[in-house]
Amino acid sequence: MRKRLLLLFSAVALSACSSVLDVPPTSSVASETAISDAAGARAALAGAYAGLQQNGLYGHTIVDWTELLSDNGRFTGTFDNYADADANALRADNASVSSIWNASYDVINRANELIQKVPSVPDLSSGEKDEIIGEAYFIRALSYHNLIKLWGGSGTLGVPLRLEPVPGATQVGDVTRATRAEVYTQILADLAQAGQLISDDSQTRQASLGAVKAIEARVRLYNADYAGAEAAAAAAASAPA
Repeated sequence: MRKRLLLLFSAVALSACSSVLDVPPTSSVASETAISDAAGARAALAGAYAGLQQNGLYGHTIVDWTELLSDNGRFTGTFDNYADADANALRADNASVSSIWNASYDVINRANELIQKVPSVPDLSSGEKDEIIGEAYFIRALSYHNLIKLWGGSGTLGVPLRLEPVPGATQVGDVTRATRAEVYTQILADLAQAGQLISDDSQTRQASLGAVKAIEARVRLYNADYAGAEAAAAAAASAPA
């Protein structure tokens, strides 16, 4: 009798384990279905903003580490990647450099997914579609502005321009470096799209029309377009909060 009960309990336990193990994973979503309805589109937009909070970006590195490249900050710790920045002696294996680069393109890819897929989402109103796509254009413009500031320099070379989602790991390196002028042209085009699509009365947005104009002012300032920077700054000051 004991043997029979043991066999019965074992069979039940194994069947229970099998059902648990057969549950599809919820920690990741296939790109083909990730933005297929309103809930997915809203979650993907939140994910794009969350990407900006990575350690390589506004989590801290692009804020505090870049200050060491100027006279605004001074490093007294033991991390080589920070000490190199403070000494203006960056090496190819600097962890902060790769962290900013990788996080920036990760966020750009998230924005590209939204720009490509949200127009086909069936259960979103046209107004909410515009809002989400406009904010994605803003996020992409901000990310490329950060990249070109750090890697564009004063020469003609810029950074790789990715304007569509990367389908897989094998295509990551299949891109050439755009010119500095091409990158800035794309940034301003993205900001123009954002300015047209983001509403001035949304209660749920993160990026506002004021933010769009504020980044445009910085972009034009970096390009010595002082009249354009002044006009954009004035528009940012008068935009809805």
